[in-house]
Amino acid sequence: MDTDKVIQDLNRRFAAPLPEFYQRRIIFWYDEDKEFEDKLDEVVLENAKVIALTGNNAFSVKKLLSVDDLTTNYL
Repeated sequence: MDTDKVIQDLNRRFAAPLPEFYQRRIIFWYDEDKEFEDKLDEVVLENAKVIALTGNNAFSVKKLLSVDDLTTNYL
């Protein structure tokens, strides 16, 4: 799959209008085949931040998304 096309599609999704009462969009991306694992650092989105779950940061990511930052879009 083309990385540029994926990034373009993600930017389109994050730019879409939010439903009423929503403040942000969180997209969970599971890369089962690890096709984009080495390219994740290169992904720059216009309206969202990228966080990668590792084996050691699940709690800190949960805290970030549910307590610390309630308005930023995340992938």
